[in-house]
Amino acid sequence: MRKQVTAFILGGVISFLVNIFVTFILVNILGLWYLFSAIIGAIVSWTTFFLFNRSITFSHGNLPNLWGSYIKNMSFYLASSPIGFFFIYFLTSVLGMHYLLSVTLVAGGMSMVSFFFSKIFVFNHRNQ
Repeated sequence: MRKQVTAFILGGVISFLVNIFVTFILVNILGLWYLFSAIIGAIVSWTTFFLFNRSITFSHGNLPNLWGSYIKNMSFYLASSPIGFFFIYFLTSVLGMHYLLSVTLVAGGMSMVSFFFSKIFVFNHRNQ
């Protein structure tokens, strides 16, 4: 499990950097609203994270169906994302925190829950 946690953290860092990069480009280069940009960044990041975890973190000989796993993975994020996006909005628009710091804090909190959800429900061949 230690190797899985290490790989999960590495995948999370990579996906987080993708999220920040996409969000930054959309806000600062294309001039889009920070919350809309954070949503697009999150979707790209979630897909990156799923592919990383499928290929490296939870790779084993008996992986579940790619599309079925992807749908489970995205369903988790879509179901939990309103909470995360609320906190991004609250931290940024109400408390005045910089949007990239808000995205960072929320992503860190959500990643803890994501590991166990992914391990138990997404990449567990017994749940197919």
